[in-house]
Amino acid sequence: MKMQNFLYIGARIGKTTDGGTICQKNMESLLQTIYGDCFHAVYVNDALVRGVKRIISYFQFTPNIDFRKLWEKIRECVLSNKIEIVFLCSSAYGVIAERIKRAFPNISVITFFHNIEKLYAKDYLSFAKPKSWYFYLYSSVAERKSVLHSDFILNINERDANALYEVYGRKSSGLIPFFLKNTFSDSDIAEKEKCKTEIKAKKALFVGSAFFGNTQGLDWFINSILPNLPINLVIVGSGMNTVYKTSEKIEVHGFVDNLNAYYENADFVLLPIVSGSGMKTKTAEAMMHGKVIVGTTEAFSGYNTAGFRGLFCCNSIDEFENAVNQIDQGHFYTFNKEIYNHFCEHYSFDIAKKRMTDFLDVSLGGNGEK
Repeated sequence: MKMQNFLYIGARIGKTTDGGTICQKNMESLLQTIYGDCFHAVYVNDALVRGVKRIISYFQFTPNIDFRKLWEKIRECVLSNKIEIVFLCSSAYGVIAERIKRAFPNISVITFFHNIEKLYAKDYLSFAKPKSWYFYLYSSVAERKSVLHSDFILNINERDANALYEVYGRKSSGLIPFFLKNTFSDSDIAEKEKCKTEIKAKKALFVGSAFFGNTQGLDWFINSILPNLPINLVIVGSGMNTVYKTSEKIEVHGFVDNLNAYYENADFVLLPIVSGSGMKTKTAEAMMHGKVIVGTTEAFSGYNTAGFRGLFCCNSIDEFENAVNQIDQGHFYTFNKEIYNHFCEHYSFDIAKKRMTDFLDVSLGGNGEK
């Protein structure tokens, strides 16, 4: 692939506290690996604004961003580095896509849709305060601009690609499923294989931050299913300690820097997610740790799990209870190599790099031709 001057536009990510920040940080790292010295970046949160300008930013559909300042950074980067490709790491950056295509019509604009933001905002309306109406309006306007002014649109899974067409009448240019960097070496895996023990379904782990897409399903599980099962539930995630309290069957932790110990000590991972879009970070993370997963259709959306042993898809009380019983009788372990291998073969950084490189070769012809 011929290297072209490439500009990444996204948020500058420090601490990753949720799936969205993990996804953006990984995507930036992936593209930087591919483009090397040809990679350049402008971060939208380097142009944050306060006071009256902040109010104005909402009417410009660039909330909390001084768009004039941001545009100057983008324009300077494009001109000084002779940028040929711009990658927008969110469908919420439609105003940026519009401005780029007007100022530099020959630049190829690629927008990565983490989800269909308009549909996510619509779900959010049911749970949030009245100000969420602006979020819905902003998402609808900004995302439509992304659709209109992007040369290529990448989706994270087939469901979102179908929704893109249903909502906007635009076909997806390709799929880049959610991925993670594998944090384990071959020696780590060998040690896990050596030390693994057979499990009984006694301790379940839920990992996720305190937002409606997580708490809605978790509330249902805690109230309707947990009392009927001989298991304890460990909840870990940013803000979760403000929503749930430790009790006889529940252990709660807020944000932690390293989740490894929690995964190692869990018998299986529980994902009773009943709403949301995109793909769930926690699903890939659990696979990377080789854990048995009991989750809903939503938790596995975008993941290939058909007929795969140790990945239980459940959507009713009976199905969850039956899955826990099957774990007890199924000879599963604290580390399951086949689940780990499934992650490596489908949702690892190396696989994503190949998918992205193939897309760029085909879509841009290796020489910037659209």
